[in-house]
Amino acid sequence: MPNRQVNSWRYSRVMMTMLRCLLAVSYLWAMVSAAAVVPVLHGEKSTWLFWMTTVQYSLTYTSLLPFDGFTQGYILLVVIQMLTRLYQCCRCSFFGTSTNQNNVHNANIGKYDKRLLTYFGPYLVLFIISWLASIFYTSTTVLQIYHQQPTRNQTVLYCELAMVIIFKVLVLTNAIVRCLRGLIILKLFKLEPERNLRNYHNFGEHLNLFFQY
Repeated sequence: MPNRQVNSWRYSRVMMTMLRCLLAVSYLWAMVSAAAVVPVLHGEKSTWLFWMTTVQYSLTYTSLLPFDGFTQGYILLVVIQMLTRLYQCCRCSFFGTSTNQNNVHNANIGKYDKRLLTYFGPYLVLFIISWLASIFYTSTTVLQIYHQQPTRNQTVLYCELAMVIIFKVLVLTNAIVRCLRGLIILKLFKLEPERNLRNYHNFGEHLNLFFQY
């Protein structure tokens, strides 16, 4: 039946929009968490023949951002704040089709200007500070291993630290690519015609354009 097909299509778009919003929040949270990951050096002493002592070093990983309610709540707050501004700049309906004829100068429509930093800035500052602090912490770990007595697994430790640095570079590269892509898309949205704008895309489909799920 046509009516049932229309309702089914509408409900599927609602579910996909909610799923893409959840994926966007999870992705942005994971990026900050990945930027805050740091290696921790541990040494285990073992004594044999009553006087000979050897030290075996190992690396574990932790986060500079504690997993408590305040810190994780703040991360989610700045993520939702940024997604809210993205929604305002997209000039689309959250779930369905948006017709925007004479109300394009509504205050709810986000402007492409320096005020974007008010909404995007807290998340970007949190990401940059976490990434720089983790790089500094990783470099201190490298110096600790260098000044320790040589051990049999020292080469393995250096390889693990190299993998951490490569991971950090990949995280930063991914963030830069997403930021540049987002700025270009927002610039294109600004150049859209302001009158008689009919947008058939919802916010979930725009998130798919920003983050490429």
